[in-house]
Amino acid sequence: MDIDKDEAKRIAELARLGLDDDDAKRLAEEMAAILECFRALREADVEGVLPWIAPVAGSAPERPDIVEKSRAGKNALDGAPDRAGRHFRVPRVIG
Repeated sequence: MDIDKDEAKRIAELARLGLDDDDAKRLAEEMAAILECFRALREADVEGVLPWIAPVAGSAPERPDIVEKSRAGKNALDGAPDRAGRHFRVPRVIG
């Protein structure tokens, strides 16, 4: 399936994105490149290759599922570097 500018605009509309013609053209090119990568993967010879399910042999360590008391309230703030009443105080991120 080839992606053209109109198809890119249709997909962008489904995602509630507004695109002008230049953005739609660039998006179509990027999506076509992504699809080309998948086409190349589809053609790869994987005969005899076992599925890879874990990056490390063996199983991951598990911890016991123990119910503990919540750290709600004052205890949760004990280690806070800065607080205001019952709230953590953090630097402003959005101007």
